[in-house]
Parts: sequence; C-alpha cells; structure tokens
Amino acid sequence: MKGPDVPLFVICRDRFSCLVQLTDWLTGAGHTNIVLVDNASSYPPLLEWYGRCGHSVVRLEENAGHRAPFELGLVPTNLPYVVTDCDVVPDDDCPLDAVDHLLDLLLSYDVNKVGLGLVIDQLPATNMARVAQDLEQRFWVAPLGPGILDAPVDTTFAIYRPGLPFDVEGARTAAPYVARHLTWYLEPDDIPEDEQWYLDRKEGFTGYSGQY
Repeated sequence: MKGPDVPLFVICRDRFSCLVQLTDWLTGAGHTNIVLVDNASSYPPLLEWYGRCGHSVVRLEENAGHRAPFELGLVPTNLPYVVTDCDVVPDDDCPLDAVDHLLDLLLSYDVNKVGLGLVIDQLPATNMARVAQDLEQRFWVAPLGPGILDAPVDTTFAIYRPGLPFDVEGARTAAPYVARHLTWYLEPDDIPEDEQWYLDRKEGFTGYSGQY
C-alpha cells in the first residue's frame, strides 16, 4: 500500500477555511481516498461546499465528537488509515510523501500510530497559544530513532494500525514532516467568520482551554 491508497478520515465541524487548506494539500499530494466525517455542521458555506468538493462526506445528525470515526465504526479494521482533525495542516515545507513516510515508520517501530509533529514556533502571544506551547514542548524531547519521537497523539494527523481500539499512545515525526495546528495561530481581533461560528456553537472539549 502506498500513501495515495491509504484511507484518510477528516473530522469536521463548521470550520471551513482550514478544511479547504487541508484537502487542497491532500489532493495536491495525490490522495483521492478522502472521507469527511461531519459532526452535524451548520455553517452554510461549508454545507454548500460539501456538495461540490468531490470527496466522500459522512453527515452525522448529531455531534459525535472528535472520536466519531472510531466510535461509529467508520475506520477500516483490515488496513492502515489516517485520521485527522480538520484544523491540522502539513507545514509548507512538509514533503508531499508524508503519509508514505508515516506508514514506513508505523511498520518499522512497535507503536500503534505515528502522527506528524506539531510545530510550536511563531505562535502569537495569546492564552491558547501559550498553553499549547507549554504543553507541547515536552513532546519534542524523547526520540525513538532518527526523525521519530515518543509522544502521544490524539486526533491530529496520524496513521493507525488497523483493528486496535483508540488511545493516545503513539509517536510523532520531526521536521520536515510536521504540521501546524492552525487555530493556535489565530489572533483575538482577527477571528474568521467560520471559526466564530464554530466557537459560538462548540460542545464539550475542543482542544486546549483558554481564549484567543
């Protein structure tokens, strides 16, 4: 199996601009097996885009949360797959063979999943960014081997072994195979319309606590 054949499940809820950036990157890297798992979004431009995006869309009537692909049995049990939140986008310098690279590492190390490392430089001086940086910096200090670190992975961009229950134990890659958690970079006086729509309707845990 090569990267373009690996099923990719993107967890969506109202955030639109970052989802377009992510799917543009994936299609630019040659991926065609993209499934958008929508947690009962209501943002009108996103719903309209679903009808013309060309990707498979699983529309849920209720918000099943960030573990929806696992808890609803959408992920395959017989082959590796990628799951990611929609606001995690490979860095500009991330090679287009990122999924192949993650798959190679998954098959080379005794880990259940391997995710892209999350860049924490150039973050703005906001509460959310400070919390993210304080918590994330610990995940860059425990190498398992060249270019791979022992670090937990929630539902950020990662490839999984099939048939295993979800947990956060895993590994992350080092540069250049890294991604940016785009919502960490937002400024309080420049919140996009779709992000404000999402924040006004958020339910439960949505990532690191704190305000922009």
